[in-house]
Amino acid sequence: IPPFDETPLVLVYQRLYRMIGLLFFGRYAEAAALASRVREHVHHLHGQPSLGEFVYYGFLSLAAGHREAPPERRERDLVWMREWLEQERSWARSSSIHEIRLWLMEAEWARLRGRESEAARLYGKVLHIADENGIIHAKAYAHECAARVTQGRERVDHLRQARSCYLRWG
Repeated sequence: IPPFDETPLVLVYQRLYRMIGLLFFGRYAEAAALASRVREHVHHLHGQPSLGEFVYYGFLSLAAGHREAPPERRERDLVWMREWLEQERSWARSSSIHEIRLWLMEAEWARLRGRESEAARLYGKVLHIADENGIIHAKAYAHECAARVTQGRERVDHLRQARSCYLRWG
């Protein structure tokens, strides 16, 4: 029997939460690489509540790191993100937390596909829902993402709002 901290489930959880931390600290390439490693062992999360965490944050990590990813990995990442988006769509029908996650994933998907005006509209929807429900970390990240598709003063405003939300979130 392996020591507790070397069991597959514990290792997957360690990598999952490290990936989330890397994402929120703007280390996108590292978060994306770790998302790929976690995906290899995601079967350990089936039946665990953290499967939803992985689908959501794994998607966001790959989306954020997409531009820096090696070309041979980009297509594979898009396939995985498409799968995870479909999974989130099915979960969103029965859970409000999955609904806000879905809108952010849809916005990022639109951004990656070059549909920036659609992405901006969807980020706005996420911001509205997050604000109404007090989901400060979703609001922070949505502002950060919205800054990627805006320019000038609007971009600066989104970055300021993201910083303010992150500070309130702690």
